[in-house]
Amino acid sequence: MNRLSMISGRILFLSVFSCGFSWLRGEGVPELVPGVPLPLKGVEEAEKVVEGGVALGVADHLLGQLATDEDEHWKAQTRLCRALILQGRDAEAKARMKTFGPSYQSLLAATLALEWQRRGVAGEAAEAAKLAEKSLAASDTWKTMRTNALLAELALAQRDEVKAREWLARVTDPLDRRACEAEYILAKPEPEQVDAFLGRPAKEFFAFQSRLLVGLAERAGRAGRKDEAGELLRRAAAVCVSARHPSAAQSLPPVIEAMHGAGMEKDALETLETYVAMCRRYPDDAEWKAPSLGEAGRLYRQVGKPELAAGLEAEAEKSSRAVFFLYAPAGWVACARLALGRGDEKEARRFVGEAVKNAAAYPHPRGRAMGLFETALYLVEERQEAAAEVMGELKK
Repeated sequence: MNRLSMISGRILFLSVFSCGFSWLRGEGVPELVPGVPLPLKGVEEAEKVVEGGVALGVADHLLGQLATDEDEHWKAQTRLCRALILQGRDAEAKARMKTFGPSYQSLLAATLALEWQRRGVAGEAAEAAKLAEKSLAASDTWKTMRTNALLAELALAQRDEVKAREWLARVTDPLDRRACEAEYILAKPEPEQVDAFLGRPAKEFFAFQSRLLVGLAERAGRAGRKDEAGELLRRAAAVCVSARHPSAAQSLPPVIEAMHGAGMEKDALETLETYVAMCRRYPDDAEWKAPSLGEAGRLYRQVGKPELAAGLEAEAEKSSRAVFFLYAPAGWVACARLALGRGDEKEARRFVGEAVKNAAAYPHPRGRAMGLFETALYLVEERQEAAAEVMGELKK
């Protein structure tokens, strides 16, 4: 993998913090670029939608520019599909499962199956899982391992622990095995295994340990053991904090959301304040600082304290100006989300303009497309219109 691919994968992964984790029924979907379908009746209609400020056509156009690198195309397509699912646009997301050959199709379908299951759309989840299994034989080794792990996680979400174990048994690669070890234990949690896993050094295993603790808390909550669930979630937060690792903060948002979902509002707010304090320790030129602060703003709104997000915007802007410009679009998009969260659409549009300016300045066409896609995805997710000059740059 060349350096740009490594960097591009990193920005697409890191920029998840700046977005809310957010598919067209039928065949014969028209295309704006070869191989990328649009949920529209024709290209002229697509152009009208783009001009009107709905950025889905632009996002697909930029996906076409990323199609020369199938890995980057898949990552970006996955994020777009998740955004559509979050908005209840299941048919549009489903159409995109068929934009890849079987090698990536199984992985994308499994990813979306789990997302639908989490959103309570059982029919679409089952259909996507069936496609993932059907395509699995043509998948590459690492994609096969990842797909097996996702299908196991899907079975766990469906509370089918036997099936989850069957899928997990197929994960033989050591690195993938480690990544899904928490799910393996959750499929049949035995006290000895749980204790041994949680006894490992937090600095190395905090992300996996917090995932296991959140899963155990969810089980306890379903069984009505609320006090136990609360203790497990507080322990999950403590594991992340005690790790003293630069990326430890990134494991806290799911814990905060689980606390909020369990009615632990005081704990959720205290953990969120800890998360913000950890993010503030990042240097301004760290590419994940602004997106992490943007995620904090989303969480403050989720727990009913939007006023506490006000001070984060200036910090995120300062970081976005300091970071290397390949990473800057994700930072500026995070700033736009913070401004939008307090109802300032004018300021949000200014930040979007900064994101586009930084992305358009990148000399490599794929890096440019990645940054512009970050902006187009924001417009899709937030259902925002963009200024004509911004939309013109996005459509180039």
